[in-house]
Amino acid sequence: MKKTYLYLFTFLFIVSGFTSCKSKKSDPQTVSSKTGYKYNDRTNGGFEVAKYKRGPAGTGLVEIEGGQFIMGGSAVDIPGQDMSGYTHKREVTVSSFYMDETEVSNTNWLEYLY
Repeated sequence: MKKTYLYLFTFLFIVSGFTSCKSKKSDPQTVSSKTGYKYNDRTNGGFEVAKYKRGPAGTGLVEIEGGQFIMGGSAVDIPGQDMSGYTHKREVTVSSFYMDETEVSNTNWLEYLY
């Protein structure tokens, strides 16, 4: 009888362990990760979130791939300059972005604005 209870308890313990470890992931486009409210739902105030669609690159634009790099620090010690602001190194993440293939002069920019 004691073995039966021991087996039953062990089985229930293992099953409850597996079910409690199951992560409840929701679609980040439909539910807020902070409040748990559904987006685009009138009962929650109708806060609208549009799905992100990456458009095609514009004419003359090139995609620059984002990534991580170490920012700060200087390999060159400049005499007479306070280096305390240059020694702090930190890892920075940059998102991907588009940049024009060619340089744009101030005149080109003013033509664009006009």
